[in-house]
Amino acid sequence: MIRSGLWMVALNVAGRLLGMVRQLCQAHLAGHADHSHRLWTLLTFEVWLRTFPQWPRSLAPEGLPAPIALMRSGPAGGRG
Repeated sequence: MIRSGLWMVALNVAGRLLGMVRQLCQAHLAGHADHSHRLWTLLTFEVWLRTFPQWPRSLAPEGLPAPIALMRSGPAGGRG
């Protein structure tokens, strides 16, 4: 029971983080702000997490898009 509760918290946090990253991408692509350093840092961290097999993929919520999909989604999608 505790495990499933923690899983729900993790999904909620992941969803909020995904939304925040999507907003960063959209603002950056629309030219409203220069988030290049933040986005590069996030992409590098994503690659690092996928590089090391000791990070269990089973902990990642299913259905999250690949990082590049985040940059192409939303009203500013397709540019960049």
